[in-house]
Amino acid sequence: MELTVYLNFSLAAQSSVAKRQTIHKIQQSLQPYHFEAAAEEGRFVVKLSTPNWPEGVFQLLDFAQQLGRHWLVSGNIRHGLDAFSSEICITGVAAASMMCENPFGAPRMPLQYEA
Repeated sequence: MELTVYLNFSLAAQSSVAKRQTIHKIQQSLQPYHFEAAAEEGRFVVKLSTPNWPEGVFQLLDFAQQLGRHWLVSGNIRHGLDAFSSEICITGVAAASMMCENPFGAPRMPLQYEA
């Protein structure tokens, strides 16, 4: 199954030339992946193939580490991955966020019994 990852890069560049250069650097970083540029500047959609959600989470975290470090992951990981970092390794990018919903459906939690 395919994971759809929504990426949003906050550009530090002010001039239009610097912004274009930064967008080009982002596109080069995403080159190994199947990606599409979204309508808004700095937004991309990446597709990753995975057999299941746990493997997909690993791929997403590995992908995130290639873009930057110190990612803050929030939300319920059973339902999706939502992450933010202000330490991106692409020059001209101030911060980035990534969001991916679990396409397999959230697994049911086992029943908890009290003793």
